[in-house]
Amino acid sequence: MTEQPSCSLCGVERGNRYMGLLAILSTWVNWFTWTGAVQGLATLLPTLRDQMETYTWVVGWMIVIIEVTLNLVGPIAAPLRSRFGTRICVMVSGTMMGLAFIISSCSSAVVMAVALAVLAGPGNGISNVLCRELVGQCFSKKGISTAFSIAQSGASVAVMVVPPMMQLFLDTYGWRASMLLLGAIFLHMPVCGALFQFPSSSDTALASKYSVVPDDCVEEESEEPLTKRNEPQKKSVFRALCQNLNTELLLNRSYWCVAVISIVHHVACLGWSVYFIPHTQTKGFTPQESVILTSIMGVTKIIAAFTLGPLMDNIQVVSSKGFMGIALTSLTAYYLIDPWITSFWLNAINIAIFGCSTFLIWVLVDVLACEVVPADCLGSAFGWIGMKAAVFSFLLLFLPGLNFDLGGSYTLAFMLMGGLQVFAIVALGLLVYIQSQK
Repeated sequence: MTEQPSCSLCGVERGNRYMGLLAILSTWVNWFTWTGAVQGLATLLPTLRDQMETYTWVVGWMIVIIEVTLNLVGPIAAPLRSRFGTRICVMVSGTMMGLAFIISSCSSAVVMAVALAVLAGPGNGISNVLCRELVGQCFSKKGISTAFSIAQSGASVAVMVVPPMMQLFLDTYGWRASMLLLGAIFLHMPVCGALFQFPSSSDTALASKYSVVPDDCVEEESEEPLTKRNEPQKKSVFRALCQNLNTELLLNRSYWCVAVISIVHHVACLGWSVYFIPHTQTKGFTPQESVILTSIMGVTKIIAAFTLGPLMDNIQVVSSKGFMGIALTSLTAYYLIDPWITSFWLNAINIAIFGCSTFLIWVLVDVLACEVVPADCLGSAFGWIGMKAAVFSFLLLFLPGLNFDLGGSYTLAFMLMGGLQVFAIVALGLLVYIQSQK
């Protein structure tokens, strides 16, 4: 079958149950691979630091660079989809993700960093934008929270499963075999892309009642000079590029409010994912206890996925913005008190609160984006937000590792990540104000 690039022709109309289920499945797998990659490398961080004989901040920054390249390619995902189609883009990008870890398992530190940055990051970033775009286009406003919640549970499962699995692989086979096995698991993503089915070009032509222009209707050749004819062509190429990238989003105030919330949350969560296990070990916990704490958070997020999403759709006691405010406030409290908690059970309770809060924010960022951005611009919106998050992650997230190398503690870094939430709370307040004026 020939895939049609246009969103209105590729079977993603609202109410298409088959494509909706496939969109949720592919987004679930993508979130699993994305979170699993970060959590797996974070589990290997102390081992990689010792094996490569380098500093903590160097290895931590290498993991962050994967996320940076993942998000930098976001704006080009929509043009690639328009050119090659969703199926091909998801299959190729998923293959890139798995190959990156397989190559890294049998190479030096430099080749590993290049493979993860050039293959793993862009591969996961393109498929993430396109899969989330499909979810947003397949479901109506009433079911969108449930759809994104179920899709987001892939990240929850990764947090619960990947750290203990990587610790087992590391203890049994070593770090190189662990990377190889992780890459093999990530090769499930191309299968999701292969499952997408789209109408044939002939069916599409009949459905759209398209009339073919006769061959003998040829326009008369213009006698204008070539230079004059090229000038409007250059302008049209630039205009088409702007339209494909949907740059008009950058003038939308509501979009910027959602972008600030997403960027702050992305930077803080990435810092947590990379440095949480080393952070808990500096507080006196064993590697096994650190892995158990991450698994507790994963279980909490899975429970939240199948309770909070349907709750927000069916019981409109608090709006999505109200849920967002509650989640941001509790997340700020988590970051501020976490460095001072040394009891395992108190850490378990605190990490459960963190899991619910982060899950809600990830889901609600996508829901709010669907509310403030037109459906045909969702892919570009997700891409532009991701690119901005990549820049800030690159500039800021070597600091926790540097803080540890200089002071032997992550306390200041975690408190600063809590302070970042203030910007998200202010952006949420502005979003409420802007929409109240309409």
